[in-house]
Amino acid sequence: MDVRLLGYSSYDAYGFTAQKGGLGFQGGLSLEFAFSPRLAFVMSILGRFASIDEFRGPWTEKGGGDFWEINDSGPDHSAWYYDWQAGGKTYGQLAFQSEQPAGAAVSNPRRAKLGLTGFAATIGLKIGLNRI
Repeated sequence: MDVRLLGYSSYDAYGFTAQKGGLGFQGGLSLEFAFSPRLAFVMSILGRFASIDEFRGPWTEKGGGDFWEINDSGPDHSAWYYDWQAGGKTYGQLAFQSEQPAGAAVSNPRRAKLGLTGFAATIGLKIGLNRI
């Protein structure tokens, strides 16, 4: 992040590394109804169930500017997600820190989770343009 305000400038770079494996399932079903060798109606449904959570790992932070310098690191930060209230509105926030986020403006803190679950359905026509 680079900040320039009223002639002053600063920067901050935060790095977080985590490796986490997960187990999921993916599958699908497709059907094809051929009307002729050159024309077919196709339908398919594909789905996946997978999620990854408990991200934890080492971090580094380097920054500086007209008024400050920082060069810090540590072995154990986690990825957190929480709701933050500001100006009468609620915003989803992602934070990397060792402790669960807390404070008057923080609600519903929880470990970040990457959800990869979903499905897709397609229908269409397959048209063959080659010679038979």
